[in-house]
Amino acid sequence: MQTDYHAGFLKGFAQQGFVAAPGRGMKAMGVHASAELDGVENFLSWHAARPVLAAFISIWRSFDNGVEPERAKVIQPPVFGVEFWLCAKIHITCMRGSVGCSDVTDLNDCWRIGVLFSQTGPTALAERALLNGTRFAIEEVNKAGGVRGKPIIAVEMDPASDEARYRDFSRVITEEMGISVVFGGYTSAGRKAMIPNIERTDSLLFYPTFYEGFEYSDHVFYFGSCPNQYIVQLVDHMIQKFGGSFFLVGANYVFPRESNRIIKELLSQAGGRVLGERYLPLDSTAKQAEAVVRDIVKAKPDVVFSILVGDQILDFYSAFHRTDLRKAGVPIASIVTTETEIDRMGHDIALGHYCAASFFDTVESSGSKRFVDNFQQRFGESFRANSSAEAAYNQVMVFADALERCGTISTPALREAVLGTQFAAPQGDIRVDAENHHTYLWSRIGVVDAAGKIEIVYNSPRSVPPDPYLINHDIKHPPTQASRKLSFGLD
Repeated sequence: MQTDYHAGFLKGFAQQGFVAAPGRGMKAMGVHASAELDGVENFLSWHAARPVLAAFISIWRSFDNGVEPERAKVIQPPVFGVEFWLCAKIHITCMRGSVGCSDVTDLNDCWRIGVLFSQTGPTALAERALLNGTRFAIEEVNKAGGVRGKPIIAVEMDPASDEARYRDFSRVITEEMGISVVFGGYTSAGRKAMIPNIERTDSLLFYPTFYEGFEYSDHVFYFGSCPNQYIVQLVDHMIQKFGGSFFLVGANYVFPRESNRIIKELLSQAGGRVLGERYLPLDSTAKQAEAVVRDIVKAKPDVVFSILVGDQILDFYSAFHRTDLRKAGVPIASIVTTETEIDRMGHDIALGHYCAASFFDTVESSGSKRFVDNFQQRFGESFRANSSAEAAYNQVMVFADALERCGTISTPALREAVLGTQFAAPQGDIRVDAENHHTYLWSRIGVVDAAGKIEIVYNSPRSVPPDPYLINHDIKHPPTQASRKLSFGLD
């Protein structure tokens, strides 16, 4: 038997000392919350809603410093069941399908997971792909009948590109809401902020983002590329094609700095050199990007290697586009820039620049084409499927497969089931390494063409075993000076 969620939601607030104000508004301890609940279906019980309320109260109490939280609102989007924005943008997303929220009358009737990807702040542009990939996979699982007949329900929160919020929200999800599986994280700073809470509560974190390596936790599964799966290949390719003098640019946090440390070691091994190294804060301005570009022009490198993230990518590429170095064919190589940033900056600005990833939307396989077509049908032409979306999708599908086999969300059993799992991913077959918790992934390098498509110029013959500590790696080619105009495609 199902209960009316509208009534249950207001009843729950009343039980916790919140008072329903006239009309649809709610007022509690100075927090004003609008409840736009007209037309909401009666398919989510109060039992499933209680953890959301608990999280709301927990986060409200964290605002004892007198800062008023953002206005809360409850809406029903067109495709998902219901999402709740509660003060710090907490969401519950219930995916419709043959098994969905309409079947939930008790917490035992679903599999709850936490989802932490920023939808505001400097990295929101990149993290939207991670959220979309996660939602897309959950929809597929639930439409196919769920896991053992139960739907996956995602409790989403927006950390707003703030590592402190990653820490706090991971605590709310695991401790306050009792959810033991979390999908989330983009920056390494955010990941590292979550891990202590994940480990202390004996939970599991599925982390989808490429990163700098040199980390292991038996409470974390790493589904993004580690250095031997994309950094080594891109540095090698750029040395061979353009030469060995690099200028390194990155965002000012652990992932770019550690990645550049690896790149400097690789260049030293190959006889190359670093002409400069600059870092920008995550909330950098266009003027700051222009200042870095001026330093690059003075240095005259063969290759500009960028590990900028989020909105700063657009400012940097745009500033570099106006230089004589650009006209001469000096390329930007990036392990971060994807189809998402290419479309935002403009195809003329992205033309001829290089990127490395496990997946591009131009991968030619039936699995890739099906994924790309269905993803764009679901989210629209403006949201291209990139490596982040694909990795987020992959980890949910692996989780669902492991959960189906072990039948419990208990951490020891689920961990054992995930390790060694193989999956026919859009990029090609992948496998979770049972020893280091990282994933066998494909390695690809691409160059952007005039239409904004990524032309693949290097494709690994098979998935690359993860080597997060770079125990075995080398640069195959010595520095050579190649014809930039020939490879860059500029007049």
